[in-house]
Amino acid sequence: RQINAEYGGARIIISTSTQWKGIQGPVLQDDIYIGETYDATLESEGWDLPGYDDSKWNSATLVKVPTGVLSSQLVQQVEQLDVYTPVSVSQPTDGVYVFDFGQNLAGYCRLKVSGPRGTKISLQHAEILYPDGNIHHLYPNSPEIDVYVLKGNGLEVWSPRFTYHGFRYVAVTGWPGVPDLDSLESIFVHTALPETGEIVFSNALLNQIQHITRFASLSNYMNIPTDCPQRERRGWLGDAQLSAETTIHNWDMSAAYTKFLTDINDEQIYDNSNGEVPDCVPWYDHGGIPADPAWGCAYTLIWHWMYEYYGDTRILAQHYTGVKNYIDGLTSITNKTTGLLTFSRYGDWCAVAANQGCAYASALVSSFYYLMQLEIFSDVATLLNNTADAIKYKNLATQVRTVWNANFYHPSTHTYEEGFQTKQILSLWENLVDSSQTSGVIAYLIDDIVNQHNSHLTTGIVGTKYLFPVLTRIGRTDLAYTIATQTTYPSYGWMLQGGATTLWESWQGDRYNAYGSRNHIMFGSQSDWYFKVLAGINQQPQTVGFSDIIFKPDIIGLQKTDLTNVAASIRTHRGLIFSSWTRNTGQGLCGIATEGTPLTLRCVGGTISKITFASYGLPEGTCGAFQINPQCNAKDSVTKVESACLGKTSCTVTADNTFFGGDPCYGQVKRLYVAVAGCDYSAFSHAVTVPVNSRASLYIPKLVTATDIVILESGSTVWSNGRFIPGVSGVRSGRDVGDSILFEIGSGSYHFELLGK
Repeated sequence: RQINAEYGGARIIISTSTQWKGIQGPVLQDDIYIGETYDATLESEGWDLPGYDDSKWNSATLVKVPTGVLSSQLVQQVEQLDVYTPVSVSQPTDGVYVFDFGQNLAGYCRLKVSGPRGTKISLQHAEILYPDGNIHHLYPNSPEIDVYVLKGNGLEVWSPRFTYHGFRYVAVTGWPGVPDLDSLESIFVHTALPETGEIVFSNALLNQIQHITRFASLSNYMNIPTDCPQRERRGWLGDAQLSAETTIHNWDMSAAYTKFLTDINDEQIYDNSNGEVPDCVPWYDHGGIPADPAWGCAYTLIWHWMYEYYGDTRILAQHYTGVKNYIDGLTSITNKTTGLLTFSRYGDWCAVAANQGCAYASALVSSFYYLMQLEIFSDVATLLNNTADAIKYKNLATQVRTVWNANFYHPSTHTYEEGFQTKQILSLWENLVDSSQTSGVIAYLIDDIVNQHNSHLTTGIVGTKYLFPVLTRIGRTDLAYTIATQTTYPSYGWMLQGGATTLWESWQGDRYNAYGSRNHIMFGSQSDWYFKVLAGINQQPQTVGFSDIIFKPDIIGLQKTDLTNVAASIRTHRGLIFSSWTRNTGQGLCGIATEGTPLTLRCVGGTISKITFASYGLPEGTCGAFQINPQCNAKDSVTKVESACLGKTSCTVTADNTFFGGDPCYGQVKRLYVAVAGCDYSAFSHAVTVPVNSRASLYIPKLVTATDIVILESGSTVWSNGRFIPGVSGVRSGRDVGDSILFEIGSGSYHFELLGK
């Protein structure tokens, strides 16, 4: 290997050879599972300066040059991105100090210490505590212990360089004296994915669930999507595909997934006997080959989502053969009579309904993903003008659809197989239920959720991804919302009740008893539903890359819930998409906004005479009952909003650090909540932004009882007396579509309001 450098017009080549020298350095051990040991007494002072005496150093040894193709790195670097100070330090046992950082994360600690030369400090990382306050380290195969030996010359600052851990708590032993809150910091480390999506709710619980989802997602991206940052740290494809749409809505994954698809293809080529891919990528003897179909489908699904969300046709062509080979491999092991895919290893992993551990092999789950991939590939073949493939894979899909109900459905009970929620849900999602049986299948599913399980899910990681959108599709967003905001077992809220700051590997467990990892992304598929249904940001069918947008939060379905405000933004490759709606239930004029986006408040009569609430930071609560979070609140929030809004009929305030005089809590995604008094307000308002070279369809729900519905856009009437009123720039048309008024709009920012009671 060599470095080519140009200096002063001359080219210098520095090559490695046996003339290079080395010596045992201070890093005595480094391993991502075991930890790092660093003996500062072995540091060679001045080794990197001219004139250093290296006579005692050994000559370098030649080794075999690595094989493979050398290529540039596509994905962003893994970086130190946030620093956390401890919220407490305790001494549960003599000589043992336990630091609580208040947040589970992937990373390591930085210590600051002074003490005698040779003092040995040990740091063991853990996710939970025993009731007595000692750490409960769950993973014998992954001790996660870092050791630092002091050199003894004043203040020493150290953090490991060649390992990382998954932890919230750290047990420190060997400390010279008594440590304090300034002695240790935790550093959050992950791939520096560009943040593109933000969403906030008037429901505090949903904000917390979104937080633990995002932190689990970031903790599990280390140049590949991993399952957990402590025990395995493997690229499980099931976790990757089930959380992919969540990550795409929250971060720019175009580079990361381009790289990961190449990783999958590399393993396919390396291990290929029949187009197979392994359960884990990269593969190093963990999981199985071939992959469970619900895992291996990551190749096809992420490949297609790259096209759907980023409009990337190049990647379709690049991996066309690889995906085709993978699907052909599945076809080769299908049942020769039915065409169904019966091979299954994990099925709906960690389903409550299975009641027998996590693994629950299922031909229905495997055949579901097989069918989905056949139809995706047929569509891509059509797009790429490969007619023969389009017909071939469409025919295979038709065969699966034809035999589905005969093999899985029981008409007498309206159940698919044993009637688990997941199996009903998957059949509904893929429109596999015969039209004559649909009402019975839906009734059974609703009864199972509401009556048999007290409005709780029993799904594993596969069923959970499709549970919420299926309930929305059948007109039960209210029930989906109830499930999403439960706080008893099993639910996301149950994890929070158990002290979760990241998603868990299992629905089971409590504060002191863990059933697996406490930082797992595999149940993190629901954030995608937040953006699509609660914020209402979707793409028109058969369009890609957000060229044609639909703004349609399910306000009708949410009327019986406590959700009154949602604000979301997605920074796409075309520009910013923004959606912020307020459903007024008599609580007054208020609004919320995500960091970096505008909040507009508009009176329909009178002027703003008082700011009754304003907080930029991490406020909580519903409109009319907002609450300040004292841990994160810009102290001049009210004053700043008063300067922008008092005495006006409308005002716009941008939720950013500059306007509010600084960052009230570094490293957190802030939000702005404002409530005002003194003027009349609309029954429903919806502010949206459409990026350049895009267009959108926006639905305003008929939430008022007045026969003459009046709708304004930025104060100008666009609907009255049952008809569209033209003349407002960008608003191209409007029409009545039953429960809503549909407007077609172009690029720009808009603020629509529905008048009446």
